[in-house]
Order: sequence, then C-alpha cells, then structure tokens
Amino acid sequence: MGPAIRLPPRPRVLLPCLPTPQRGHKVTLFEKSDSLGGHLISGGAHDFKSEVRELNLWYQGELRDWGVDVCMGVEATPELIDGLEPDAVILANGSSPVMPKIPGIDHPKTLGCIDALLHEERVGRRAVVVGGGLVGCEISLDLINKGHEVTIVEALPGILSSGPAVPLPNTMYLRDAFALHKTPILTNTRIAAVEDVGAVVEGPDGRQTLPADTVIIAVGFRPNPSMAPDLRGCGYEVHEIGDERHVGNILTSIWDAYEVAHTL
Repeated sequence: MGPAIRLPPRPRVLLPCLPTPQRGHKVTLFEKSDSLGGHLISGGAHDFKSEVRELNLWYQGELRDWGVDVCMGVEATPELIDGLEPDAVILANGSSPVMPKIPGIDHPKTLGCIDALLHEERVGRRAVVVGGGLVGCEISLDLINKGHEVTIVEALPGILSSGPAVPLPNTMYLRDAFALHKTPILTNTRIAAVEDVGAVVEGPDGRQTLPADTVIIAVGFRPNPSMAPDLRGCGYEVHEIGDERHVGNILTSIWDAYEVAHTL
C-alpha cells in the first residue's frame, strides 16, 4: 500500500492523520511553516480558549504516538507529491482572512484578525474591531478583558448573525459581556477607510470617524488556493477537507476530516 499523503495541517484539521494510520495506512504530513495547528494556534490565543490550545497539543501527541511522518518547513508541490506516488492525497490548505479593498488597508494602524490574535502587543489601547462575527466578537471580548477600549463595527443588523452557526450559550455569553461592559456596537455600518485618526465608517447616521490606535479587520475568511485541479489532472485520488473545501469552524472541520479519512 502506498502512502496516503496529508497536506498540510492548516486550520483545525489535524484529525485525518489519525484514523488513517489507525486503519493501516502509511501517512506523510507536510507543513510549510514551523508549527502545527493552523488556525488552532490563533484561535487558542485568547485567555479563555485554553481548551483549544490543549486540543492542538493532543493532536500533535497523537501524531507522534501513531508514527505519522511529519515534514515541517516543507511546502508540498505537485512535483514533490508525484515523487511519492501516493494512493490518495488529502488537501487541507486552510483559509486566510478577507481584507477589504479600502483606503488605508495597509495603514500601520490596520491589523488582520490573525495578526491581532498572535501579536497582542501590536494592539493599542483604543481598538475598533471591524466585523461582529464570532472571530471579531471573541477578539473584542479578549481585548476588553485586558483593559482595551473596544468599538465593534458590523455591516449587518446584528452581531453574530452570519457565518457558521454559533452555539446559543456562546452567543448569550458574548452579548451579555458586551452589555455588561457597555461596549459600543455600531450595526448596519461599514468600514470606509483607515486614517491616521482611526477608522472611517459609514452607517445610518452617515460618515463618521472613530478614533482608534488600532483597527482590526475580522470580516471573514476565504479558502486558500488549491492544487487539487493539478493533482487530479495527474490522476491522483484527491480529497479537499476543512476550510479548503468550505470555511467552517472546529467541529465542521473535524467531522469533514474524519469522514474522508474513513473512506480511504
């Protein structure tokens, strides 16, 4: 039996490496960065997300215990894969934050949500968080708990109303926390620009400037480019999982990966 190749462990989907060796497959895992876990790393950066950090460590321990061949700092290419002659290729290339094309998106005050999670030292005292989905709301709560002044800007009529479904207890907790801290939430409002003073937004009351030291963009994710067409063109059995197939959350990625792993 040839190797079942897993590329690479981007967000939330280390799981398919586990059922495959458990079912007798030889698994090779490629990760072009120097760390495993993808968005589990940034998603576990909050003080209240210790379980996510523990989950990532557990998966890495399982990879070691099951003898998965992990190739760190290696970017998989069709040529590299072709040299291994795998029976199957599982692609989990992940997703990247959406950055709107607005004036000032490259301003020093602008941070993408991943950078804000991984580099808290770059977030100033006054922060405007653009995007009231789960990522934006969790970033906001974490910053509030650490003493930052936060304003949330959401284009839809309400926060936590788009993207993958959020469990009701999480939604209630976040809404109650923002109410307790009297966090300003501007709905039906869009980011128009980032300037030296802060964030320029447009809403029901027209255009206004929100003074800010940092403007954090958390308006969603999009799948990263996939090499699936090239690999299928070479005749390989290819499975796309996790955010590469459809942007979701930890649970949807785990279920997706587990289902594919058990079909090999």
